[in-house]
Amino acid sequence: MKNVISLGLITAVLCASSTPLFAQRGRDVREFRQVKTQALEPGNRFGSVKATSDGNGVLVEWVMDAETDNAGFHVYRVNGVSSEVATEDVVLGSAATRGSKRVSGERYSFFDAAGGLDSVYYVQNFSMDGSTGTSTSVTPAYVPELSGDRAMRAVQGSESKPRGIVTAGRLELPKTIAQEVFANTIAADPNTHAWVVSQPGVRIGVRREGFFRVTKAELQATGFNVNSDNTLWQLYRQGVEQAIIVGPNADYIDFYGVPMDTPETDMAMYYLVSGPVAGKRIASRVARAVSGTVTSTNYSQVSEVRQRANYLNQVLNGDAENYWGAVVVPSG
Repeated sequence: MKNVISLGLITAVLCASSTPLFAQRGRDVREFRQVKTQALEPGNRFGSVKATSDGNGVLVEWVMDAETDNAGFHVYRVNGVSSEVATEDVVLGSAATRGSKRVSGERYSFFDAAGGLDSVYYVQNFSMDGSTGTSTSVTPAYVPELSGDRAMRAVQGSESKPRGIVTAGRLELPKTIAQEVFANTIAADPNTHAWVVSQPGVRIGVRREGFFRVTKAELQATGFNVNSDNTLWQLYRQGVEQAIIVGPNADYIDFYGVPMDTPETDMAMYYLVSGPVAGKRIASRVARAVSGTVTSTNYSQVSEVRQRANYLNQVLNGDAENYWGAVVVPSG
């Protein structure tokens, strides 16, 4: 009788110890993968991730179970055996809007115009401390029509539109010459500008630095009186007259334009009017032939690229602007 009881106890112990093993082996691989990726970053946990497509791009959507100091996300597209970043800019996370506050249930989305029904996607998050977490992989489900498709494309920048990048190139001058240039810079004249904009004329927008030519046909198409006395033609910017070249028979005007560089716009407006007196002209002169043997093959110049892709009103930046460029993440 004791042998029977002992055998029963041993059997019960063996069954009890093997049950969790069988349960672990029977667990869905996708569930295990999701638990594993969540364990990488306890402060930021992915909830659900889904992708839908109507055959014209893929809409990837995900919900976060929890977020703390989450800088943002990159969406990766897997085609075959290789993966590439589908997001041109980081999709900003809770740190951009909630700071260090722990939040849950935040929803995010990204429209990938280059994706298709055969693509596979996963999302990676970047915490403020540099740690990362990865969601499970998903394949797009077909839908007859994506809701808010055109709006989503415009928001994510998949259609042709400016990316908020302003470029500027200026000569790097020595300090003494730069001071001389600054001292001789003509300040804007609000009173003259008010008179200029009240006159009949034409506005010319400039978005890059250089010489520009506007033809007589283009001036006439905008309503400018090309039959007026061209010696009275005057070009103004912010109330300051600019020197121009008027071509033979007033077939065109040439002028040197410089764009704006402000948070609001990158376009400078020039006004061409017919004034009461003769306008300023760019003088021409004949240069002497080079008689020396020494020539310069290069010169110094500094080029600046300023990104204004994101706006964060939570950052207290004083009088400086709150526009920011691309987020720097460990993946580069």
